[in-house]
Amino acid sequence: MKKTVLILLVLSALAGGVYLGNNKLRKLALEENAVAVVDEILNDLFNPLMLDSMDMQVAKCSRVSIVEKTGSNTFTGIAILDNGSILNIRIQDLGDTFIVKIVD
Repeated sequence: MKKTVLILLVLSALAGGVYLGNNKLRKLALEENAVAVVDEILNDLFNPLMLDSMDMQVAKCSRVSIVEKTGSNTFTGIAILDNGSILNIRIQDLGDTFIVKIVD
């Protein structure tokens, strides 16, 4: 009986570790992939033709960091730009894809 309980505790601990490990890997994947999406959003917001006429460049996203999980598949985070600016973002994880929004 004690041996069975011990085995169940070990299996539970392993399952919990795998679950937490997968969540950590998913978070890292979301952060990495969101960088390109933030760049796309910035390029769409600031028309490249307009910027060319003004001799300016759009800032690029250097890094995304998830700050908090706000729902079962929703996170808040920050996008750090190469000019030092920081944007607040929201990421919705849809499993096989995700949505990034810049928020106020």
